[in-house]
Amino acid sequence: MKTSIPDVLTSEEAETLTSRIGKFGNTDFTPIRKVLDSIKDAGIDFTLHHKSYWRVESRAAGHGWHVDTGNKNHMAWCTYGGSVLLTDPKDFTGGVLTYKDGVAPKEKLRLYIHSSDVEHMVTPHEGKRIVLLLFI
Repeated sequence: MKTSIPDVLTSEEAETLTSRIGKFGNTDFTPIRKVLDSIKDAGIDFTLHHKSYWRVESRAAGHGWHVDTGNKNHMAWCTYGGSVLLTDPKDFTGGVLTYKDGVAPKEKLRLYIHSSDVEHMVTPHEGKRIVLLLFI
C-alpha cells in the first residue's frame, strides 16, 4: 500500500520542524500529532508502537533501495513509513523519492505514506532538502 495526502502541515509548522534535525520519539508534538491525525483521517488504521519515531533529516547522500522494516528486519515492528518534504523543491536538485513502480513528485507538505514492505529509495541531493520521516 502506498498513497499520499496533500498539505498535512502548514508552512509555519514545516519551518518549526526544519530547525529540529534529529530523531525523536515524542508523538505528542503538535505538528507530528497533526500528521498522524491526517493518516487516520485518510482511513489508514495503525497503532503506534513504543518504538515508533519521527526524524527530521537533510541527508545529501540519499537512501539506497530499502524497506522500512529494515533490510535486516531490525525494525520489524514498523507497519508504515512516511515522508513529508519540508523545504521548497526549488531549493535543491536531486532528492527524488522513488518507488519500484514510479517516482513521487517533489511536492512540499505532501505526505507520502506506504506500508513498511514497499521498497523505495531517495536519490542524492544538492542544496537545502529537509524532510520529515515517520516510522509507525
